[in-house]
Amino acid sequence: MRPTYSVLRDRRGTDLSLETVADDLKACLQPRQSATCMNPDCNEECQWPEGRGRPPLFHHRLCHEKYHLIRRRLLAELVDIDNALEREPPPASDERVYLENQGARRRWLLLRYPDLTSGDRKEGTGSERAHGSLLDQAGSG
Repeated sequence: MRPTYSVLRDRRGTDLSLETVADDLKACLQPRQSATCMNPDCNEECQWPEGRGRPPLFHHRLCHEKYHLIRRRLLAELVDIDNALEREPPPASDERVYLENQGARRRWLLLRYPDLTSGDRKEGTGSERAHGSLLDQAGSG
């Protein structure tokens, strides 16, 4: 079995020349060539492109459209719920509890529909901002 990239890097110590990074990436356990479609309702796989080109996030255009439709709907509903909670006079206790529950439910669902337009689609290119973001995500999971 191939070692992971981090094991190979630990063996080399602090020698991080471009040549050794490339060698270690070629020799290490390789990441998957496919990933599940970003639409939470879809189980289809997206394949990493053979040559150059942007890797797909969705296996089909309809999945892409459905994803954004549901995300926009959840965001709009959340705005309405938050506005209702901030109204004067405030909602009655049972109504407030219901609204808070529905807001929490939509925020929970939105975790499965991240904003794909913000950030850099080239996260893996070595930019420090992307690297820090990936580390933050790994630590919060």
